[in-house]
Amino acid sequence: MATALERPRPSDPSEFAEAKSGNAVLIDTLRRWGVRFFAGVNGGGVVHVAKHLEPYQELAHSADKASRMLTMGEYVAGFVPLGYWLASGRIAGCVTTTGAATKLGGSGMTDAKLHNIPAVYLIALNSTLSIGNAPLQDVSEYGMNVVPQLQAELGEGLVVVDNMNKLEEGLRRAQRVLKHNKPVAIAFHPDVLSRETDTDVTWTSHPRTFAACDVAEFLSEFPRVSAGKRVVVYVSGEAASAPHARTLTTLLSKVLKAPTVWSVNGANAVDPSNEYGFGHISFGGNERAMELWRSVGKDDVVIALGFDAGEYSLNLAKIPAGHVYHFTDMREAYGHKNGEFRHRVAHEYRQIRGDIGLVLEEVLPRLATTCTDRPDTAPAPESLNTREPAKNARPGTVDFEEFYRRVDKMWRPGSIGFDDVCIAYKDRQWVTQRP
Repeated sequence: MATALERPRPSDPSEFAEAKSGNAVLIDTLRRWGVRFFAGVNGGGVVHVAKHLEPYQELAHSADKASRMLTMGEYVAGFVPLGYWLASGRIAGCVTTTGAATKLGGSGMTDAKLHNIPAVYLIALNSTLSIGNAPLQDVSEYGMNVVPQLQAELGEGLVVVDNMNKLEEGLRRAQRVLKHNKPVAIAFHPDVLSRETDTDVTWTSHPRTFAACDVAEFLSEFPRVSAGKRVVVYVSGEAASAPHARTLTTLLSKVLKAPTVWSVNGANAVDPSNEYGFGHISFGGNERAMELWRSVGKDDVVIALGFDAGEYSLNLAKIPAGHVYHFTDMREAYGHKNGEFRHRVAHEYRQIRGDIGLVLEEVLPRLATTCTDRPDTAPAPESLNTREPAKNARPGTVDFEEFYRRVDKMWRPGSIGFDDVCIAYKDRQWVTQRP
């Protein structure tokens, strides 16, 4: 057997040292975790980190495995990891220079928290040598005092690099937080991160699984609790990440003859052919969906696939059903208390932990045999709306209702769209009705 040997390339001493600097280790660690795409602006305290990022210049660069950075203003860059995650299911990062740029990128970081999206924010602090000497863009306790602000918002999601001996522990914590679908901010002092380190934190697998005891209890209890009662399915954004989500939610609706409603993001987990699909609820909701949702009472059972608890979804109210079964794989989703949403239901609450897709695949065959005598619930009507807004398009302007209808028919498979909060946060879903 012949063995090919690669001739070792002599390393310049300074190059070897830089290759083991915290800057290089941080970017390489994130690359090995799959975090290879960044957006932001180079300069200030991030110079020595950003030099380990290749420029992102064309779409073809998305296919390679190099760590790359797309240069754009920090405010927009802060939202890039959100869109990247929603479009690809992969984690991305944002790079912000010292000072006001952190505030700009922080808007997207807050949104990542509110939408349970894992994202990495690399934030440069001042050099430790400059603290107390009025540095430009002072973010120390004498200036912006940014670290306590980030700590208050992100909790354990903030990793402060002020001691290289603690870098490994910080990166392990960051990985744990990302796996819980939360954003991470890695705030570093440039002079500290430039020191050498042998830190090596690999990404550990997080297999899809579910709590067998929760599923067993659900299968034992649900047929008895739901017997003779109406079951309503509430689909939230978490369900959209499950493989074959649309097929699974359709089967659940059909097996239980359960009228189904959804939040704006939950719509991504609902198939337009679902005969029990009654539409979006709350802000911008369809009238048929809202009639159904307002009729829910103590004699009803709700299955919540995820739990979008925001004001535009639940309008600050509790779900009034007699029993709510909450399927989720999130530990601390936005709006939770102690990892649960018991405080957002009026009566009984049960949580079934695990990957929503796996749980549905497990319970659906059993429900098909144990819940055969279901109330004969009528399917949703063809139109999910009852009102007809007056046409008020002026000459030379766009008829938005017609615009939404036409755009809805033009999406190509695999497309992703984002609603402009200022214009389309309530009209598009009302007009288009079914996802």
